[in-house]
Amino acid sequence: MAASFETITKEALDPTPRQRLKLAEVLLMSTDGKLENDCQSEWDVEIEARIQAIHQSRETGNLFEEVMAKADKLYSSSSKLRTLGHRTILSFAL
Repeated sequence: MAASFETITKEALDPTPRQRLKLAEVLLMSTDGKLENDCQSEWDVEIEARIQAIHQSRETGNLFEEVMAKADKLYSSSSKLRTLGHRTILSFAL
């Protein structure tokens, strides 16, 4: 008989954090990219809706520089912000 979802979940929380991360990686890889494709489709819809809202003046955007300045103030003591082209990497000091 197959174990219940609750049992599997409880047992999955027993290993070390590193082992749980490896398990999460294995589970994500088992979706064959389907999860990523589903998420990307939903993000595409969300981004398009936000763009339309800005174009129709229902929402206002924020300047990249303002957002980055605010993020830098919020996270400067525990993190480092690095910009690579259009992507920003936020790495926390552990």
